[in-house]
Amino acid sequence: QPMIVKPVMDLYSTVREITHDPMVLEEYRIIVRTWEWFESIRKALKVSREMNSKEMKKTPDIGTIGRDLNRALSAIMKEGESTGGELMRISGIFSKRIDEHRSELLSPVT
Repeated sequence: QPMIVKPVMDLYSTVREITHDPMVLEEYRIIVRTWEWFESIRKALKVSREMNSKEMKKTPDIGTIGRDLNRALSAIMKEGESTGGELMRISGIFSKRIDEHRSELLSPVT
Protein backbone atom coordinates (compact mmCIF):
# COMPACT_ATOMS: atom_id res chain seq x y z
CA GLN A 1 0.00 0.00 0.00
CA PRO A 2 2.74 2.60 0.71
CA MET A 3 3.99 2.13 -2.87
CA ILE A 4 0.65 3.40 -4.19
CA VAL A 5 0.17 6.20 -1.67
CA LYS A 6 3.49 7.99 -2.34
CA PRO A 7 2.91 8.54 -6.11
CA VAL A 8 -0.63 9.68 -5.42
CA MET A 9 0.58 12.11 -2.76
CA ASP A 10 3.32 13.37 -5.10
CA LEU A 11 0.76 13.97 -7.84
CA TYR A 12 -1.58 15.68 -5.39
CA SER A 13 1.22 17.94 -4.21
CA THR A 14 2.13 18.94 -7.77
CA VAL A 15 -1.47 19.57 -8.79
CA ARG A 16 -2.09 21.57 -5.62
CA GLU A 17 0.94 23.77 -6.32
CA ILE A 18 -0.34 24.51 -9.83
CA THR A 19 -4.00 25.04 -8.95
CA HIS A 20 -3.23 27.27 -5.98
CA ASP A 21 -0.81 29.45 -7.90
CA PRO A 22 -2.06 33.06 -7.70
CA MET A 23 -1.55 33.59 -11.46
CA VAL A 24 -3.63 30.49 -12.27
CA LEU A 25 -6.36 31.58 -9.87
CA GLU A 26 -6.45 35.05 -11.44
CA GLU A 27 -6.74 33.64 -14.97
CA TYR A 28 -9.51 31.32 -13.78
CA ARG A 29 -11.36 34.27 -12.19
CA ILE A 30 -11.16 36.20 -15.47
CA ILE A 31 -12.45 33.24 -17.49
CA VAL A 32 -15.35 32.64 -15.10
CA ARG A 33 -16.32 36.30 -15.05
CA THR A 34 -16.16 36.56 -18.84
CA TRP A 35 -18.36 33.48 -19.16
CA GLU A 36 -20.88 35.07 -16.77
CA TRP A 37 -20.88 38.19 -18.94
CA PHE A 38 -21.61 36.09 -22.04
CA GLU A 39 -24.49 34.49 -20.16
CA SER A 40 -25.89 37.90 -19.14
CA ILE A 41 -25.85 39.03 -22.79
CA ARG A 42 -27.43 35.76 -23.95
CA LYS A 43 -30.15 36.16 -21.33
CA ALA A 44 -30.75 39.81 -22.33
CA LEU A 45 -31.11 38.75 -25.96
CA LYS A 46 -33.53 36.01 -24.88
CA VAL A 47 -31.44 33.43 -26.74
CA SER A 48 -31.32 29.88 -25.50
CA ARG A 49 -28.56 27.50 -26.45
CA GLU A 50 -31.18 25.32 -28.14
CA MET A 51 -32.95 28.21 -29.84
CA ASN A 52 -34.66 27.58 -33.12
CA SER A 53 -36.89 30.28 -34.60
CA LYS A 54 -39.54 27.63 -35.39
CA GLU A 55 -39.76 26.79 -31.69
CA MET A 56 -40.47 30.38 -30.58
CA LYS A 57 -43.93 30.73 -29.09
CA LYS A 58 -44.27 34.48 -29.65
CA THR A 59 -42.38 37.27 -31.35
CA PRO A 60 -39.87 38.85 -28.97
CA ASP A 61 -40.35 42.48 -27.93
CA ILE A 62 -37.36 44.22 -29.53
CA GLY A 63 -37.73 47.27 -27.26
CA THR A 64 -37.52 45.13 -24.13
CA ILE A 65 -34.61 43.16 -25.53
CA GLY A 66 -32.79 46.41 -26.37
CA ARG A 67 -33.29 47.75 -22.84
CA ASP A 68 -32.16 44.45 -21.31
CA LEU A 69 -29.11 44.40 -23.59
CA ASN A 70 -28.21 47.98 -22.63
CA ARG A 71 -28.63 47.15 -18.95
CA ALA A 72 -26.42 44.04 -19.22
CA LEU A 73 -23.76 45.88 -21.22
CA SER A 74 -23.80 48.80 -18.79
CA ALA A 75 -23.20 46.43 -15.87
CA ILE A 76 -20.34 44.76 -17.76
CA MET A 77 -18.73 48.11 -18.57
CA LYS A 78 -19.12 49.35 -14.99
CA GLU A 79 -17.52 46.20 -13.60
CA GLY A 80 -14.73 46.34 -16.17
CA GLU A 81 -13.94 49.94 -15.26
CA SER A 82 -14.00 49.26 -11.53
CA THR A 83 -11.79 46.16 -11.71
CA GLY A 84 -9.44 47.44 -14.41
CA GLY A 85 -6.80 45.31 -16.05
CA GLU A 86 -7.80 42.39 -18.23
CA LEU A 87 -11.50 42.59 -17.34
CA MET A 88 -11.55 46.23 -18.41
CA ARG A 89 -10.02 45.25 -21.76
CA ILE A 90 -12.51 42.40 -22.22
CA SER A 91 -15.49 44.60 -21.28
CA GLY A 92 -14.36 47.01 -24.01
CA ILE A 93 -14.44 44.14 -26.51
CA PHE A 94 -17.99 43.29 -25.43
CA SER A 95 -19.02 46.91 -25.93
CA LYS A 96 -17.36 47.23 -29.32
CA ARG A 97 -18.80 43.98 -30.69
CA ILE A 98 -22.30 44.71 -29.45
CA ASP A 99 -22.17 48.21 -30.95
CA GLU A 100 -20.93 46.78 -34.27
CA HIS A 101 -23.77 44.24 -34.39
CA ARG A 102 -26.54 46.06 -32.54
CA SER A 103 -28.85 46.29 -35.57
CA GLU A 104 -28.48 42.56 -36.24
CA LEU A 105 -28.95 41.66 -32.58
CA LEU A 106 -32.13 43.71 -32.37
CA SER A 107 -33.66 42.61 -35.67
CA PRO A 108 -36.95 40.76 -35.57
CA VAL A 109 -36.59 37.01 -35.93
CA THR A 110 -38.24 35.74 -39.08
